[in-house]
Amino acid sequence: MILNIKNVNQLNFTDFAELSNLSFKSLQSNVKTKSLLNNNCKHNYQASIMIEDRKPFTYEEARKYVQTHFPDVNTSDDFFRIVKRANSSKRLPKHPQRYYQKTGEWHAAGWRHFLAKEHHTLAQFNVQLEYDEHYKLTYDCASGIMKAAKVRCENEYAAFRVAHRAESILPKNPRYYYSKSQRFDIRDFFAPKYISIDKFKQELKRIPTIETYTDWRRYSQTLRPAYVPSNPFDMYGMSIKQLKQYQTA
Repeated sequence: MILNIKNVNQLNFTDFAELSNLSFKSLQSNVKTKSLLNNNCKHNYQASIMIEDRKPFTYEEARKYVQTHFPDVNTSDDFFRIVKRANSSKRLPKHPQRYYQKTGEWHAAGWRHFLAKEHHTLAQFNVQLEYDEHYKLTYDCASGIMKAAKVRCENEYAAFRVAHRAESILPKNPRYYYSKSQRFDIRDFFAPKYISIDKFKQELKRIPTIETYTDWRRYSQTLRPAYVPSNPFDMYGMSIKQLKQYQTA
């Protein structure tokens, strides 16, 4: 309805009533329009959240999810045995390799990369983790960790891999694996087999009193730790007299 208003002084009571009714209807219409718009926005926002909740994880998101929620999963067999049976997120693809190969995100190192624990206990040794093309730790990186962890031989190395859950990134046989790409020096790769002479002097203060070579042999056969040489007299160039002096100093 359109009112032809030439002079406000000419408006009578009826005109004011019609004008007020028109304004109320216009206002009511605007309120309804805004309400519809708000409802549509709210519906679209909720729909976008639902779509986002159903969207599969990216490769890195999936890695982080599995490593955080399933820390005991170390192989593809573990994944299909544990994760698929658990109440895991619907955003996690049931067949990660198949899905992420299609998206182009699957790593060349395969499951070893997907399940690798970036936050595992190797971080405590303050060595920057560096990987080769097979997603194994590089020679220098692995050697740095062995020295920091005071791993002195292959038997200790085998135990270290298991204790620190690093089977996927530390080769089972380092001598064979690293010798394929460079010269492998077991004396360089591991920590020194025996402690330095200064540390040996400190160690002497913690062991039973040694008076003779026979005392040392008895100690060596029963109580000597692996990092102490069985023959310190040749190793450090000292006599039994000097050993006794270091022990009582």
